[in-house]
Amino acid sequence: MKKLFFSLILCFILLGTSMSFSACKNDKFKLSQLNTKYEKAVENLENVKITEDGLTFVYNEKFTNEINNNLPYKNIKDFYTPLLNYSTAFINGYIKKCSTNEIETTKKQRKNIEQALNNFTNAIAEVDSNISAVTKLVDIDASSTSAHIKTQNLFLSYENLYKSAFRFSNYLQELYFNYASDYNTNPAENSLSNFDIDKHVVLLNPKIASAKVELTETFIEKYIRDHDYSTKLTEKTAGVFNTFAPEFNEFNNKIKSIDKAINSKVASSIIKENLTKKQDFYNFCIESYNVEMVMKDINPFFKSAKDSISFMTENNNENITTENKMKIDSINRYDLLANDYVESLQKIIILLEI
Repeated sequence: MKKLFFSLILCFILLGTSMSFSACKNDKFKLSQLNTKYEKAVENLENVKITEDGLTFVYNEKFTNEINNNLPYKNIKDFYTPLLNYSTAFINGYIKKCSTNEIETTKKQRKNIEQALNNFTNAIAEVDSNISAVTKLVDIDASSTSAHIKTQNLFLSYENLYKSAFRFSNYLQELYFNYASDYNTNPAENSLSNFDIDKHVVLLNPKIASAKVELTETFIEKYIRDHDYSTKLTEKTAGVFNTFAPEFNEFNNKIKSIDKAINSKVASSIIKENLTKKQDFYNFCIESYNVEMVMKDINPFFKSAKDSISFMTENNNENITTENKMKIDSINRYDLLANDYVESLQKIIILLEI
């Protein structure tokens, strides 16, 4: 009996040791490994490159010709690639800056970031695989039904990639603005005479990247998700290939209006040399900061709403519940804020005459 009792105790001790070891093992991921792990995960993919501008997909000569000239493949250049570039804007620009152990993070944060990165790279691999599958059929006959059916899978994989990019980007934005940079303070806390222009100019590029991501996420939620574009864009109506959402052009033009690279030294000099520009820049910084803070408060409601309902389905539902009506309102409100954020940055870009 005693032997049995001590055996049980030993089992519990060993089990506890095993669990402790497992927990330590699961926490091996370090933030400094972030970019290296990202690049290693995609380095052997046939149709993927990480350039100075970030993630890009490449195609062989014949497929590239189809993308440049012929539907339905032109949708890759005109529709899916711009959405990809906007969705990954913050990842492309700031993953390296966030890849440092100097940023203080909790175990839970690191676990979330690692999982989001894994999901993102898996989604990249899915697009890569679909590019290879379509390429084989395009090389044989780009106009064939089989090639178009495979293209549906490619388009759908792009849409899945956007989804994982948003989640990963959200974690990186949190890291950057809350930990990696201590400059994102309320401009209104200081008078104009004490306003530190340099501190706020240096954050313009990451804020532009963030604004691209946020507006793209709300656009996709409202106008792309559940609209079955992967099928529609590979089919014809009255002998003509269908086109993407008409709202895309307005959205695309708005993003392009802030799609600028700002030289911090030049921008600071422009503002400092003109008292009117300094006053305007001060006011615009207050405006954009206030929008950011409201977005930060509303963001959890937006995320919860889009994860629990289909905007298209519920927005057209005549018998929508009160709860789901509130979720629709949350998505619409966040979309308005994302547009306000872009417009506040537009004012600064116009001010700098870029």
